[in-house]
This record gives sequence, structure tokens and C-alpha cells, in this order.
Amino acid sequence: MADDDEKQRKYEKPKKRSPLKEPKRRGRKGFIVKLAVVGILAVLSLWMGMHSQTEGKGPWDWDAAAWGRFLTFAQKEVDTAKNNAVKAVKEFDWDTFKQKLTQETDKIEKRLAELRSKRKAAPKKTGEADGTPAAIPPSKPTEFELGLQELQEGNKHLRKAKDSEPERKQAEAKFRAAEKHFATAFEQAKTDSEKNEIDGYRARCGTRLNDCARMGKLHR
Repeated sequence: MADDDEKQRKYEKPKKRSPLKEPKRRGRKGFIVKLAVVGILAVLSLWMGMHSQTEGKGPWDWDAAAWGRFLTFAQKEVDTAKNNAVKAVKEFDWDTFKQKLTQETDKIEKRLAELRSKRKAAPKKTGEADGTPAAIPPSKPTEFELGLQELQEGNKHLRKAKDSEPERKQAEAKFRAAEKHFATAFEQAKTDSEKNEIDGYRARCGTRLNDCARMGKLHR
């Protein structure tokens, strides 16, 4: 009997262990949504406090008519904020801004020319039997160079974005693409000077994205 039990255990298939489930990571999107909800609640609380002074009592004592007046008050606040944003965009000095973009684009073009010159310079290599130098093909553009190209294209679209929503969207897409290239270039950078230069252009992308958002309010 002991031998039979031993044989039975020998031929039994081992039970499969269920894989451990990894804990779900909280994404950045969820954090942004929560932050937005907190912001909205904060604004509503502020408006309720302001309107309570008009009503002479707190929100917990408001009747249907008081809530109706609060909704009218809140809508006026929203409309005022929108009008102020549009006014700020319309009163912006576009001529000076476009001139600044042109100067920035010229500087980027100069930096790109330097990078291309270094990349396309064919180093000499003695590989032929007679000692004739053989040219090495130019290498591909670096992530930093690709980021500069996207930033430059974004500036060109941004110059035309005042009266064109498609141009604004193209500019925004270019700046976001530039940010990704600069992020990769920063990881690949070997010296502090390289990282500092890349950081400067990353900050410039953030500034230009804010400009795009400001123009978006004008087109609504």
C-alpha cells in the first residue's frame, strides 16, 4: 500500500500557481482629473461664499430662488473670465510677438546649421589599398537636432495662428513633438552644458504651448 501511494504521488501533476497580480499604478491622468475636481470645488466654494454675503445667509439656508440667483451669478463670473481672456489676447502686441518669433527662429536655424555641419563633416578614413581617404556617410540627426527642427516649425505655424485655428493646432503639435525629442536628448546628454542647453529649449516649448493655449481662447 505504501508503494502504491508513493507511485500515485509521483504521477500527480503539480498544481499551477496563480500568478501574482501586480498592484495597479495610479496614472498621471487620474491625478490630473482629481486636481481639476479639487480646483472646481474650490472655485464653487469661493463663489458660494461671495454670494452668501448677498443673500445674507449660508448655502444651507438657501431656497430654490436663492439657488437660481447663485447660478446666474456663477454664469456671469464664467462669462467675465472668458471675456477678460479674449480681451487680453486681442490687446496683445502681435507685431512684437511675431518679431520675437522670427528672431528666435533665426537663432534656431543658426544652431541647426552648426549641428548639421558637425554631423555631415566626412571624417577621413584610410581604407583603400592605395591610401586614398574613404568618406564616411553622414550620421542621422540627433534627438536634439530633431527637437530643434520641430520647435522651429512650431514657431512658423505660431506666427500664422492669430487668425487660424488649424495653424494653432499644428504649432501645438510641433511643440509637443519637440518636447519629446528634447526629453530623449536630455537622457542621452553626457555633459552638464549639454543638459543646460536642452533644458533651455524645453522651457521654451512650455512657453510656446502657453501661447498656443492663449490663442485657443481667442478662437472659441
